[in-house]
Amino acid sequence: MVIDQFEELYLLADTDTERAVVDALISAVDNPAGDNPIRVVATLRADFFHRPLADHRLGPLIRSATLAVAVPDAHRLARAIEQPAANVDSSSNPA
Repeated sequence: MVIDQFEELYLLADTDTERAVVDALISAVDNPAGDNPIRVVATLRADFFHRPLADHRLGPLIRSATLAVAVPDAHRLARAIEQPAANVDSSSNPA
């Protein structure tokens, strides 16, 4: 599961909704009896990183599996956009 802009949970949701979403995420990820374990990839602005870390249930999960990604320089950003685009066969994409 990919959650983009996870900080929106803390910006837009009330406390009950926030709690319900966190409960659902923890249940989905931390289900040892589950046949299909779920992995969560969430993007989160650095200035909101403290919010999920402060949650006594979510914090340990985040601390154990966090990957910090720095902003790419202009060359790497261009390559990340241009290289996959160059690999697409334009004849197979209807206009």
